Amino acid sequence: MAKNYILILLLFVFNATLAEEATPLNNNNLTYDSMVSVMVASDLQDNKTADFSAKMVKNQLLISNYKGKVTIKAYSILGKEILRLSDIDVTNTFRKTLDLPKNQISIIVIETPKFRHSLKVVL
Repeated sequence: MAKNYILILLLFVFNATLAEEATPLNNNNLTYDSMVSVMVASDLQDNKTADFSAKMVKNQLLISNYKGKVTIKAYSILGKEILRLSDIDVTNTFRKTLDLPKNQISIIVIETPKFRHSLKVVL
């Protein structure tokens, strides 16, 4: 499985100087200059996740704009696995009716070889 690496470099420069024109009433005249620079570089593979979409409509899971294998898992709010569908081939769109408990919060996890997506749903 390919791994994505994110490198964050943070540069912080702080320069404090005492002002030369301090008045007798204000002896603590302190000025400072600061600069924060953040540079992010990432090694993102060609996973095409920008257009990936997953949503629940009533009791149907809709996955669109993805090609490949997925594993779908559903968990109760307590973390108990209540559903597992393994190695499903998706070719652009996928629709599946899920038999999830009514009036409860469920967490649906869609796993692919390159990313993981989760949905929180109440049916």
